[in-house]
Amino acid sequence: MCAQEKVRLFVLFGYNSYGLTPEAHNTIDGMLKETGNNRVTKIESYGHTDSDGQPEANRILSQNRVNAVQEYLITKVYDLKLFVTGSSGEHRPALSDATGGVNA
Repeated sequence: MCAQEKVRLFVLFGYNSYGLTPEAHNTIDGMLKETGNNRVTKIESYGHTDSDGQPEANRILSQNRVNAVQEYLITKVYDLKLFVTGSSGEHRPALSDATGGVNA
């Protein structure tokens, strides 16, 4: 994998949850193993939700999902300066509501 290559990764969360599941840990760990810790120069993380619930609650939930992924990556020796984050709540879903999942 070259240094300029982007890796797109979907981390799925439970309904109305921002806790990382064992599957989410495995997904993130697999990406880290593939890319190599020392070659990452920037990590962009964006949180999303489905359209259930109030827009403000979904915005907060999507930000909490971003934070959960970021906190996990920091435990893997990533520097906070590498992160670019954002959250969009339900306004820009990454997956359709029909999939039963959302990502960060």
